[in-house]
Amino acid sequence: MQHKGTYCIIIVLLISISSTAVVEGKSFKEKTLLENISSTGAYFCLDSGVTVGSKLNLVIEVPSELSPNKKVKLQLGGLTVRLEKPTKKGKKQGVAIQFSKKFKFITEE
Repeated sequence: MQHKGTYCIIIVLLISISSTAVVEGKSFKEKTLLENISSTGAYFCLDSGVTVGSKLNLVIEVPSELSPNKKVKLQLGGLTVRLEKPTKKGKKQGVAIQFSKKFKFITEE
């Protein structure tokens, strides 16, 4: 895909989200698709009702095309900085997160 003189590669990234923040009285874990990622943050949709300021932990599965000999995951966390209400009944809540500076790669052979 080309956009304004640059190339854009679309890769589907599966992520697992967990939180130490309490949502409706309990912590949660949820799997979803990463819709957008940059060096400072990410955007995805969740069923869990988080609030702005919630601390979230993400584990992003790196596609096998990028690491053919190992299963690699990127583990990082951050704070929820923006929420988007679902536009339709049954749609998930949009969540924007700003990454903290700590991250690590987890490898499995």
